[in-house]
Amino acid sequence: DVALKNTTTGQYVVWSTDSSGNYLSYSSSVVGAVSGNNPALEAIETTFNQDLNGDHVIGIYAVPGTTLQITTPLSGPSGSAIIGAGATLELGAANSSSVTFASSTGMLALDHPSTFGGVIYGFTGDGTLSGSDQIDLKNINFSNVHDSYANSVLTVTDGTNTAALDFNGSYTLANFEFASDGKGGTILFDPPVTAGQQGNLQPQIMQDPGTSALNQRVALFSQQIAAAFPSSAFGDSGGSTVGATALTGAQLAQIAAPVLAQLHA
Repeated sequence: DVALKNTTTGQYVVWSTDSSGNYLSYSSSVVGAVSGNNPALEAIETTFNQDLNGDHVIGIYAVPGTTLQITTPLSGPSGSAIIGAGATLELGAANSSSVTFASSTGMLALDHPSTFGGVIYGFTGDGTLSGSDQIDLKNINFSNVHDSYANSVLTVTDGTNTAALDFNGSYTLANFEFASDGKGGTILFDPPVTAGQQGNLQPQIMQDPGTSALNQRVALFSQQIAAAFPSSAFGDSGGSTVGATALTGAQLAQIAAPVLAQLHA
């Protein structure tokens, strides 16, 4: 493959050549002269492992603030795509390649979610719809949406249509929220998991024992003192001094032990 750029028009052509570099035909993926943001040209960048069009990305790139619509099937490394900040990548056909969110405000629009089999990277958000990456599942009815998550795959269904979304990264079911796309479909977004949602116990927290527990503590302390000090020790015959060793380790631990509470997720 040989890529050539017309410096006057800014358009590109890609040739297939023989081993000596002689022209054989146009590339099967890039036919004729195309612009620099043509998805077919961007897709073949992974074959060259080179940024041909100067957008600083190797592969399909939805430029920040723009919408890129792809209507042809994508598969394998050549179909890898990156979504810039505030950009939308709309896939109108089957896709089994990877999609990477470059920031927390991109959108992946899937016209036919059940045909999407790619891996999703960098899906994140700040907990709000406007500040989060979004995936628009266009034919999954928001009114009937249900989801489950296992082995990095989020399954979303409305009972008729189903999408299986493979996420690369550390997620739990609590990561995912839904909203209506206003057109009958469902938007998936990612609020951060709050403390305690990971299924683990939170650290023990010191808490005020309250009046009842305090009264019990005082009563226990009185009992321990009474056992350690004979009653004659407090008579008029004189004072008596008892060291800390007069109380057993267990008794001291009982008196000093803090009141703990565990919060369960």
